[in-house]
Amino acid sequence: KTCEHECLSAPVNATCRGQESTHCPGPCRHYQLTDDNITTCVHTCINQTKYLHYMGYACISVDECTARNGSEAEAEVGNDASQHTAARVCVKCQGRCAEECPGASLQGNNLGEELLDCKKIKGSLNISISGGHNVTAILSRNLGKVREVTGFIRIYGSNTLYSLNFLSSLEVIGGEELLHGKYALYVLENRKLQELFNYEERGKKITIKNGSLFFAYNPLLCTQQIYDLAKISGLERPLKEDVSINSNGIKNCKITELKVLHMLQNTDFPTTMNISWTHEYGGTDRRRIIGYKVYHTKAEPGKNVSLFKDRDACSDELLWKMDLWEYHDQKLDAFNITMVIRGLEINTRYAFYVETYTTDREPHMSRSKIHYNCTAPSNPSRIEDLQKLSEIKENQLNLKWNPPIRPNGEIVFYMVEITRAGNILNETELCKSNITKGSSRDMPIQHKKQEEIKEENSTNVECCECPEADSPLQQKKARKESTNDFENHLNAAMFSK
Repeated sequence: KTCEHECLSAPVNATCRGQESTHCPGPCRHYQLTDDNITTCVHTCINQTKYLHYMGYACISVDECTARNGSEAEAEVGNDASQHTAARVCVKCQGRCAEECPGASLQGNNLGEELLDCKKIKGSLNISISGGHNVTAILSRNLGKVREVTGFIRIYGSNTLYSLNFLSSLEVIGGEELLHGKYALYVLENRKLQELFNYEERGKKITIKNGSLFFAYNPLLCTQQIYDLAKISGLERPLKEDVSINSNGIKNCKITELKVLHMLQNTDFPTTMNISWTHEYGGTDRRRIIGYKVYHTKAEPGKNVSLFKDRDACSDELLWKMDLWEYHDQKLDAFNITMVIRGLEINTRYAFYVETYTTDREPHMSRSKIHYNCTAPSNPSRIEDLQKLSEIKENQLNLKWNPPIRPNGEIVFYMVEITRAGNILNETELCKSNITKGSSRDMPIQHKKQEEIKEENSTNVECCECPEADSPLQQKKARKESTNDFENHLNAAMFSK
């Protein structure tokens, strides 16, 4: 075949040395990739999932990178100066790469800082963490590069963990050393554990070379996840004495998808979002329904979030905010619900999901998929540092300013209004007038937050503010909260949760 453009020195219409047009007879124009003793010229290594960019000319495997005293990192690559893309690269380590570390026990305040950048644990890994701030995120940072544990992994008494996906790069549990002479993965008494590994997110399977699984007293971890892990890892289905069906997955394993109908922006109140879903109950006792939990968190544009990413029992409220819709027996098996989520940021993308909240005796649970939407834009904050660059000359005045600190949306244009001021006003007259120092005309959006209006009308002069009397709406809200507190007390006394 005729060599293609990726061959650097091939003459026009030259014949390649292999069966493909990228099997060049000489050097490559961009990157050289060797696989099964066949060298191919490629434009980039990004689409080659097993390879890293190396020295701007080759695609090499992770093992080759390690052999050359290198380490995997992320950096921008590109042959064209105008086109650079973030990609996996092999970079030379300064000194020794922290590739291999001895076995470790993570307990109390020890969250594995000594394993940072370690890729192979020569020994076993024991984890028992009952509390702490931001535990999962720290474990992800310290253990996120571990690819192999030659011994066993034991996770026990870690009541803060929701997931084991902080071992995001784990590929091999060697089982050279086994717990109790039998187990390569031992998971015991983790009351909040709900997920083992997110295989879609990690893109890697886990191989257990020797040994078996043991799971007991993990009440929120469904046994099907354990059986799936055994199948993926190349193990036989665990025995009943190794995976207890009476202490694993005793709640919320019968999960059905909850239907979210829509999420709507509210242009009148841009710090809110309306979310609607369908209530459907197929159980036997409606009294077990407490309500629905509506979770939301910020989501970067173009990026999705996973359900348990960096979450744990001690830090959950910092990552996902929760609103509770309380259920009152409607004597209906199905109806639609709409809830207003408040306290959001203007013009910001959020992730939402809804799940049922029931008593412990209810075996069924519904949870929606994660949905995304942006809050509505609104008026920007005032412009900053308005300056006059010159005096009026020939009907012209040069001004400059800095954009608003909070644009609250895309600023398309600025409107500059000039008013003949007449005589210079003193401070008292200025306070009484509608003219403010350094004020600006807002973009033509009708709705403003109250605090922004106050900010835009403020001056350096101390003006009095009228006291706000309690409105009937505020009084009604206080009465409603008092009633709700009383009803909640009755519910708590009647149901165990």
